[in-house]
Amino acid sequence: MVTNPYKNPDLVFTRLLSLSWITYVGRISYSLYLWHWPVVVLLRWTIGFDGILPLVLAFLLSFALAIASYHLIELPTQRFGSRIDRVRKVVFVPLSVAAICYLAVVFAAGAPRDFRRSIPSLSVVSTEFGWSPRDLPTLGSQHDGGLTTGRRKLVVVGDSHADAISGAAMVAADAENMEFVTYNDCAFTLLTPVPNPDDCAFLKTVTNGDVVLFSALNVPRYVNQDGASFPEPQLDSDENIKLIENAREQLSALVRDLRKAGVGVIIRGPEPLFRYIPFRCADWYNRHNPICSNPTFVARTDLLDRLRPTQFSIEKIEEGVEGVIVFDVLDVLCPGESCYIFDDAGNPLFSDQDHLSGWGNELILPRLEESLQAALGTVG
Repeated sequence: MVTNPYKNPDLVFTRLLSLSWITYVGRISYSLYLWHWPVVVLLRWTIGFDGILPLVLAFLLSFALAIASYHLIELPTQRFGSRIDRVRKVVFVPLSVAAICYLAVVFAAGAPRDFRRSIPSLSVVSTEFGWSPRDLPTLGSQHDGGLTTGRRKLVVVGDSHADAISGAAMVAADAENMEFVTYNDCAFTLLTPVPNPDDCAFLKTVTNGDVVLFSALNVPRYVNQDGASFPEPQLDSDENIKLIENAREQLSALVRDLRKAGVGVIIRGPEPLFRYIPFRCADWYNRHNPICSNPTFVARTDLLDRLRPTQFSIEKIEEGVEGVIVFDVLDVLCPGESCYIFDDAGNPLFSDQDHLSGWGNELILPRLEESLQAALGTVG
């Protein structure tokens, strides 16, 4: 039997819901709903969410903003009547939410992974030259000039790591009077096969004399963008060994076809990756985030164990297909017993845990120029 509590005011449940502070929470619940997510996002990108203190702060800040907006915005708006109320719901609320999210994510966090300088931001990631992979500190900002007919192409394919070397690739291509083209949705990681080969159909358009550079994340990450550790990869498990073999065979077949068509092939070797994320710790308002306590270096021996399967796969492809060039910058980025994410001047070589910055691009440029010249030498 279901009892309507409003018909029996003596019920404890009814009395509880009638308490003034509970009814007040109900009245501000819509404002609370609108404010909680921007607050959570802002705290995530500043002080982080480790421990109880950030959770308490998010709770209190969400309620404070909800109370303020309820009394300063909602109630005054409601007094203008239903017509204004309809406008508020249709126009004001979506615009308010959009503005709040914009301020919380873009203005504070600095659109760090997009490097769009047209977006106003407090973050040095968006304003300081060198964070973007296309901003080379001594060579200037690199821009894609667009395709023209009659010139050979340097085609960089992969995932986000294809764009992460775009600055160096543009300079190297321009030095050889080549067009630069990049595709970020065709990732041959050598860890798992490409699930949808149709994403790489554009490779059928490359012609004799062009060069294809395969550039994708080919080493398992230590942490995600929040600094949370991934489980240790079981690269020697039967399942992963089979996946790696299939991935190697898939790339080998493609490389073989490209070489037969007179296309130069460069495979980017594995590079250092870290537990530290520079763009998450670049500003005064986010340096106290717990993820900034992660080390800014990784032991070379630890790294070598993690990248050994990829190195083996690249060696097998190099042995099986004549004329394949390996773009190996491990010693450039990690010349000692430890690999450091910052250079001696304190500039980040990587914008996050594994994507090269403009400073990193300039560092690897000479080696990329050598690799491109070698690949061109294989196509006549």
